[in-house]
Amino acid sequence: MQEVVDRLVGKGPLPNFNRIVGMYGNSRMLVAIPHFNVDLPSGQHAHASYEFLIPSMTMAFGIIENEGFVGAKDCIVPINPGQFHGASRLQPGVHFISLAVDNRLMDEVTQQVFGKQRVFFDNENTKIDFNLRMLIRLFVNEAQNKQSGYRFVLDHLSQQITIYLLRTIKNDIQSTVVKTGQPVPNARKDIDKAIDFLHENYNRDFSLNDLAEVSSFSLYHFARIFKKETGKTPYRYFLEIKIEKAKQLLESGKTTVTETGYRCGFSSSSHFSRVFRRMVGMCPSEYCRTFSDKDVSG
Repeated sequence: MQEVVDRLVGKGPLPNFNRIVGMYGNSRMLVAIPHFNVDLPSGQHAHASYEFLIPSMTMAFGIIENEGFVGAKDCIVPINPGQFHGASRLQPGVHFISLAVDNRLMDEVTQQVFGKQRVFFDNENTKIDFNLRMLIRLFVNEAQNKQSGYRFVLDHLSQQITIYLLRTIKNDIQSTVVKTGQPVPNARKDIDKAIDFLHENYNRDFSLNDLAEVSSFSLYHFARIFKKETGKTPYRYFLEIKIEKAKQLLESGKTTVTETGYRCGFSSSSHFSRVFRRMVGMCPSEYCRTFSDKDVSG
């Protein structure tokens, strides 16, 4: 992880950066969240990755390429690779989320979606909406929990987040028109191969690239075609398989809630319970009781 931090973030603007900031992600995307409010010193730095700064409070003394800017609360400020940025003076007691995107990931996505590379974002505030905030939260949760399949989920979410940034933040290739409606011969047959793979490997770790290779599509086209054919993202489909497997085990009455979560590839019973409640509408123990009650009444 340290190699990834050094490559995407560099030394960072804060003394003891690695101790006071939590870092969550994979080799191509990192989310940095300070553990507490920090005093941001004056000074500038640059790095090879894209950075998207999301202040939790107004940051009034920002500077990008020697131009002052105000980072508005609950907005997102893009910073391009190589742009020097930082604070023009000490900013005490600030808190923020910093999203670092590998320039190679950005190039891959822009090439696949727009047929171009080297996107340049305008350095201005864009209001962050619920969908992007939820994607980032899911990304951090997966990086923290590291349940089976987490590499696949992180790969998928990093692509989703990157595409969302390209769509919602003003940049120099947004006006490019891309033809995405062309039918793909034998698409369902290839997607069915990926679905079979998910059913067979729901409780182990694999990457989005592994899944795309099964269907012989590129990463971007796989995610797009999968949703077109199934009506769901690969990530959502994967979660539903895991939860259906869990429901079957709970209904059998032969496994405990903890054992069920473990068998279905969840890293902890608490994480299993959170996901189960979100998708089923009740926690696993309540689900078990509904079947116990049916047995008694029957």
